[in-house]
Amino acid sequence: MAQSIEESKNQAREYIKLTQTNVVKLAGTVVSNYQSEPKPKMKDGMLIMNEAGEPTFYAPRSSIKVAFTGGEIEIPITQAQYTTTKVGEMYLFSGRQGIIKSFGNESVGVVYDTIEEL
Repeated sequence: MAQSIEESKNQAREYIKLTQTNVVKLAGTVVSNYQSEPKPKMKDGMLIMNEAGEPTFYAPRSSIKVAFTGGEIEIPITQAQYTTTKVGEMYLFSGRQGIIKSFGNESVGVVYDTIEEL
């Protein structure tokens, strides 16, 4: 009887893992990459200057377009990921569903945390 209780606990753990999991994986080939020009920071229509009197800029936005079986998707990436990913190479993207902030708006979407070359 002790073994059946332990089996029941294991089944319950597996069920909880399956129903409470927030994991997203996507394998695909990078078909293009994009990096925007840095935009100047402004307040009340005036450029924001640093201590040296030079204008300050927002970091450029980087993204890659990934082709996978069934479609394509554009994935926002960090500057470090932009420099290490290569067009034409295949990668495994791992992440989770999370809140994405874009231009002051929040939405739920996939946040890819790791990119692994295949």
